[in-house]
Parts: sequence; C-alpha cells; structure tokens
Amino acid sequence: MEEILALGLLADLNDLAESLYNIKLDELFLESPENPNLFELELICGNVNETVIYINNRINFSNINTETFERSLVYYLKILYSSINIEIFSKLSYKLWLRLPSYISEKSPFFVLNYADDYISISFTDSARQSYEKLFTYYNV
Repeated sequence: MEEILALGLLADLNDLAESLYNIKLDELFLESPENPNLFELELICGNVNETVIYINNRINFSNINTETFERSLVYYLKILYSSINIEIFSKLSYKLWLRLPSYISEKSPFFVLNYADDYISISFTDSARQSYEKLFTYYNV
C-alpha cells in the first residue's frame, strides 16, 4: 500500500508518474481485490485529481509503514529526476512537498523538496542537483 500511496501523490504531477501509478495499482489490486482502499482507487483510476484527493483525505498516514513509504517515494522521485529536466523536476518536487504529512516533509532528507527549487531560481543548478542526489543516496535507491 505504501508504494501506491507514494505514486498516487506523484500521479498528477507528471505523465510518467501517472503511468507508473496505473500499472502499480492494477498489479496490487489483482493481488488484493478485497482491500477497500485499492478498490476505491481502482474505481477512480483515470481521474488523477480524484486520486490525490482520496489519498490526502481518506488515507491515515500514521497507519502505514513510514520507512517503506519514504523509500518508495524516493525511488520514484529518482526515476522522474532521471527522465525530466531539473527545472521541471524542482517544481514537481515542491508540489509534492506540500502534499506530504508534516512529520515527513519537515524532516531530513525530505525538506530538500521545499528549498531545492530556490537554487534553480538563482541559477545554482549544480547545488540543486547535489541536494536532490543527496536525497536519493539517503535511501540508497
């Protein structure tokens, strides 16, 4: 469940993330069709705005394995990072940061999602890259 939540928070931010989300949701739902959250997410599949709203309003993040969720999130962020330019990635990562529960977003290494795009705005792209790559190495993904 943690992996689909990570992808769900990214799904409306990037076409690749949406595609990865749809594939993973189908896979997990086929494994556990009795899971009520997966069932609901399958019903609204194709409407990424509804997906994000559902995840933000109906999922109790205190009931998930935080480490697994964080590791999954960083894994998929790294995939996106390698597939789009850094300016787009920095805007995407900031939007993601706003969606994360504060007990995750306010801690290292995730706080980088809040400020790394500031480096881009002042043409310190190398500093932004270093910050993001430090995030990726934190979980060795």
